[in-house]
This record gives sequence, structure tokens and C-alpha cells, in this order.
Amino acid sequence: MRLSRLIVISTVAALVVGAGVAGGAAAQGPGAVSTGAGSSIKVGDVPPAVPVSAQPPTKPTVVTLVTGDQVRVDGQSVTPLGTTPSMLMRFEWGADTYAVPAAALPYLGSTLDMRLFDVSYLAQAGGTAPVTVTTTTTGTAAPLAAGTTTLNAAQAQSLGARIKARNLTGIKRISLAQEADAPALPIAPATAAPVAKAAGNGGGLPYDTLTVNTIDRTGAAGQALIMVQNLTDPSLALLLAPSDGSARFSLPQGDYSVESSVLTADGDGFDAALVANPQLALRGDKTVTLDSRTAKPYLPTLDPSIPPMGGRLDSVGFTRTGAGGDTEHGGRFVMSLLSATPNPLPQYVPYAIYVAPTAKVHTGSLDFAAYTEFSDSVLSGGTQSGPAYVLGFPYAGIIPDGVSTVVRKTDLTTVDNGLDAGPDGGAGGYLTFNVYEPWGDVFEAEIQVSTGDRNDYWYSAAPDTERWQIRATPPDGASRYGALHQARPGSVVREVWNKGPMVPSPAALPIDTLIPSLAVPVGPEETLCPACRQDDNATLFLGSYGDSNPAHYAQGWGNLTTSSLRFRRNGALAATSAYLPGDSEDMNNVLLPMLHQRASYELDWSVSRFTDPAAVTDTDWTFTSAPQTTTRLPGNEQCTPDASRACAALPLLFVNYDLALDHQSQAPTGAPFTVAFRLGYQQGAPAATGLGATLSVSFDDGQTWSTPRSAHATGNGQFSLGIQHPDSAGSVSLRVEAHDAAGNAVRQTVIRAYRLASQ
Repeated sequence: MRLSRLIVISTVAALVVGAGVAGGAAAQGPGAVSTGAGSSIKVGDVPPAVPVSAQPPTKPTVVTLVTGDQVRVDGQSVTPLGTTPSMLMRFEWGADTYAVPAAALPYLGSTLDMRLFDVSYLAQAGGTAPVTVTTTTTGTAAPLAAGTTTLNAAQAQSLGARIKARNLTGIKRISLAQEADAPALPIAPATAAPVAKAAGNGGGLPYDTLTVNTIDRTGAAGQALIMVQNLTDPSLALLLAPSDGSARFSLPQGDYSVESSVLTADGDGFDAALVANPQLALRGDKTVTLDSRTAKPYLPTLDPSIPPMGGRLDSVGFTRTGAGGDTEHGGRFVMSLLSATPNPLPQYVPYAIYVAPTAKVHTGSLDFAAYTEFSDSVLSGGTQSGPAYVLGFPYAGIIPDGVSTVVRKTDLTTVDNGLDAGPDGGAGGYLTFNVYEPWGDVFEAEIQVSTGDRNDYWYSAAPDTERWQIRATPPDGASRYGALHQARPGSVVREVWNKGPMVPSPAALPIDTLIPSLAVPVGPEETLCPACRQDDNATLFLGSYGDSNPAHYAQGWGNLTTSSLRFRRNGALAATSAYLPGDSEDMNNVLLPMLHQRASYELDWSVSRFTDPAAVTDTDWTFTSAPQTTTRLPGNEQCTPDASRACAALPLLFVNYDLALDHQSQAPTGAPFTVAFRLGYQQGAPAATGLGATLSVSFDDGQTWSTPRSAHATGNGQFSLGIQHPDSAGSVSLRVEAHDAAGNAVRQTVIRAYRLASQ
């Protein structure tokens, strides 16, 4: 059992709700198909079985909890919804994320099954799941009767009101039940230590009694969520929620980390303190007191010359790695607190976060990271009018004695973003700033923005430590990701998002987004080869919704009306998307059977936009490949299926367009226009040579085409050609045919690449 994350969210207003998506389904790794010398797959035949196939991530899902609270689940990210969401305590147990409203804490693990708050499972089950109610012989259990039922919204709201009023008279137990078509129920977190074996009967280590007392900031017994972790055996892990501020249990002798989030009532809300004893040697009975009065406030601020924002979001947390390191059996544990403060609402008592400092540990490692977001929409859920400020404070080796830094204007990185609506138009979207720490911690700051240009700001207390990445979600709903950056004082990051047309991306995608449940977690810079072969197996990891920037990649997450794939070897049809292992919508772990000799191949991928089914991008690659060849890839890029061996990059030519369009992907009618595009191989492969290209256009959705004309090479794989737009409004379709010095070619047709508008 691996327990990795605990988060407490304290908020009195809705956090921003976005349309972004992230990985959620688990996978163990890519598989392989080997067909042997000269063999083929006939159309209609099923290719050989694949040992393991990466599963596509899930879409964001709104989950309704048994308390009536609703949250948006986006992978491991959980966002409270509604105008007055409850304070949530979040943690991870195994591979699942839990979100527990503070009001449910006194009943957690007793009256209320902990799995009722497994939002990862509930998202997979469609957002809600049936419950089994056990009633007592006295009192009333209305609105719930004994038996199994699926809660409707009114029942959940009514039950939530009773939980918050501490009145569950008549209800003995509410447990998570399973619907017929739902996934198997998850394993509940352990709430009791393993039973000691009798001495002389194969008994293991001796057991001792550990008492954990929690004290809130007033000196009273503190209501808390407590985790106890064995630093050498992560299977020895407990999750406890004592209502009286004290927990007493027996454990095998050994080294432990004891962590808690202690709540202190503060008016209508709570303050939260992160208090831990991360290095505890249990050799005899022992009492540990986690006193939140030793904690110091986390309160970084901006230079007074910077106009105040409407809200702020603070997050603090630490990562504890056991003796085995950050592996499946090493026990990597994360615990953090998340708090939102409504600055413009003085009637609410601001919630505060406190952190108790620690010394360095001698078993495993201990690292700390804190973040603050200042923005107008962090609480309102509306469009962000002014700039957002995101601050990062990483500390390797310790939990610090509070953070109260004043960040100056000169310390900031300017983030200049342009968000285009895309060929289908639309207004607004979301920008998400992800901050990655080398010990695995990730923070997300998401803001709702208007279509167009804007400036935001980053700060890092340790620029060489953190990596920052932008995720843009334009009106079409397909999130696009960019390159990794560092937040250095005075630097500028410039990104333009969703600049059309939408085409296959040559970017190398991060391993952790393609295969989320890795035994050994990797950083965001570790990527998989987009299109490579080993022996007689080729594996494709390509995103369908790339834009003008070759470093941008997107995953459609099912937002494709149609997607089809056809694969030929030496002119003979070998397989289609219906019989190719993997997810052909995004070329996610698509496996191609190659011949055992040098051969020519044709790969045709056709994708339509889900917002406009008639808008089709058809990319037809023709290339030559032979076994026993290798490509020298960057050190952070891995081959598949065997990462320990070299591979050969398939010489696929990609087209990325750079058109002078407005933010609605429009150009003026009746005017001359330059079509500019870039040709190149996939990210990490050597530069293409001997490039040439022709361009033809259509103004009637591909019914007729202009005569292909040679595009002008301007250097570094860039080409351009002038065209004349008609006087009438409509759409422009593009067709590029290109080749390299070795005869590899691409023919790409984009129907409705951009629109024409009268000026």
C-alpha cells in the first residue's frame, strides 16, 4: 500500500472551475507486437495480443459526495465547486485521491466509510455511486432508509446538513456500494495496526504502543487527520481521525514518520496547521505530541506597489521519502495544506495556514514546497481581468520556520500569453501554471481568461530547482501543453496558444502523462520517443491537436468526432485503426508491425474536429525504414517498448503553420496573404535536410484546389508562399506536399484551416 498525498483545503467561496483535462486511468507500460520476417496482418484480422497497453486518461468529472458537496476531479487535482464549498481534506491512498469535507471528519472510518470520499473511484463510476445504509433500532434515518440506494442531489444535501449539524441519529453505518457496471470497489485505507503474532509462533518484530496527541492553536485537544508511516515498510501505514485529539495503538518496532493536519476553529471556519514528527524511532512504548502552537504562519506578500488582488490561494506541503527511495516499495509520502482567502469579503474570518518546522532527517529525505497565487478569479470563478501572480518557495531537506517573504517587482518573471479561439471561434478559456519540484511535488494554478493577449507573473525562490509549464485550454476544450521553463528574475516567457490550423504535433510527450501509474515516478522532462522502432516493432505517441508551436502538444481526450488510421507496408494494406493496438485518436501507444527488411511504409491519419465534423485534417506519411538502425536521441527521451535499448526515429515529416491570423483565427477577405509553415522531424531527431514543399489552397472546403506551387524556403525548415484571398467570407483549406533528401514525404490536407472575415 502506497500513501502519497494529504491536502487540506480551506475556502469560503468557489475556486475557479476550468475545462482542462489530465491523466486519470492507470497503465503499467507499453507493449510490443512482433510479426516476424515477411509476415503481414490482413485487414479484418486481429493483430497479436499486446502484453500491456497504456490506457487513455479520463476527462474531468464532477463528483457529488455523500455530504452533498461537489468537486471537479481532474486526475489528482480536486477543485471544490459551488458558492460556499466545504473545507476539504485531501490525501492519496495507493493510487486514489480522497477528498473529505471537514464536517465529515468526526464520522470518518466509523459511521462513514472512508471510500465514500474516494473521488478517483467516484469519477470512474460516473460521478456518484450507490451507498448501503445500516440503521439503528432507535431514532429516524430519514432521508435514508436501510438498504442500498443511489443518492440523489436532494438526499445528499439533506444528509450533508445532518452531518454538519452532528446529527446522524438512526444511522449506524453508510458504506460505499457497487453498481453492476461500475469498477470494483477500492481497498479501504487501513485504520488499525496489524495484529501482533504470538511469541514463539513465528512472531516478527516486537510490538510497542504509540500514543499520538494533537493540540490545536488554542491549546485544546485538536481535531486532526493523522497518518503514520513506516519508513522501511510502506505497507505499514495507518490513516486515523480521532475526535478527541488522541490516538493510541500498537505497531511493530521500527522507524516511523507521523504527520498530521490539525484544525483550529476560527469563527465560521478553520485554521489549519501542518505538524509532523518525520523521524520517530519506536523502540518501546512512546507518546508523541503534535502541537500546532509550535507552527509559524505561512504568509508571503507582494511588493506594496503591486495593486492588490481579489483573492489569494496558499499551499504548503512536504514530501517524505523512506529508506527505499522514491520507488513503489520505498514509501514516498506527501502531505500538504491548501487555503483560500477572500480578501474583499471582510465578513469572513480569513483562514490561515501554519507550519511547524523540522530538523533534517537521517532516513530517506524530507523536502518542502509552498506556493501562493494572487488573482481576481481565484475565489469568484469568473474571468480573470488583471494579472495573476504565482509564487513558489521550495526548500530541500527541511520544513522551514515559516515563510514571510516580500516579493518585489524585479523578482518576477513576466509570462506573456496569447490565447486564440481556433478555427471554430469562441470566447475565452483557461490558463494553468504547473510548478514541478524534483521530489515529485506539483502545484497547479488555474485562471479563467479571455481570448487574446495577457501578462501574468511568476516567482521562484529557487529558480534552478523548479520547472514551470503552461497548459492552455481554449474554447475547443482540448488542453495544450508547452515546454518547461524556469522562473528567473526579470526574464520573459512568451507563448501563443491554439494558433491554427490544428495538426499532428512533433513534440515528445512526457512519460508521466502517457503512463500515469509508473512504479518509479519520473519528472516532467522525461519523454517518450514520438515515433520510433525497435526491431520489428514501431510505437507511436503523437498528439492530434498541435498548433503553430512545434513544442506544443495536445491530447483530444475523446473530443474527436472521428479518427481513422491506415498502415501500408510496401504498398499492401497491413492494418487499420480498428485492429491496431493502442488509442488511435491520439496515437497513444499505437503499435505498428514492421517488416524484417528495408521497406517503404505509408501511414495515413485522418482526424476531424469535434466542434466541426466537416473540418478534417488528413496527414499521409510515406517513409522508408530498416531494422538494425538507431537514432541518437536526447538523454531525457526514452525508447519503447524497451527503455534500456536504443531505437530508430521514424522519418515522419511534420507541418506546423505560422499564419498571420487574429485571435479568432480569421484573416481579411480580398487581400493578399502569406502562408508560412515549418517542416521538420519529430522532437529529438536530427534536423531534416533536402526539404522541398508545394502548397495548394481551396476556398470551397476541398471540392476544388489551386494548382500546387513551390513554396519558398527561408531557412531552418521554414517555407512561405503568397496567396490571394477571395472577396467573400468563408473558410480556407490548405494542402502541403513535402519531401526530404531521402525521399520521405508527407501530404497534409487541412479542410477549413482558418476563416475569412470582411474588414
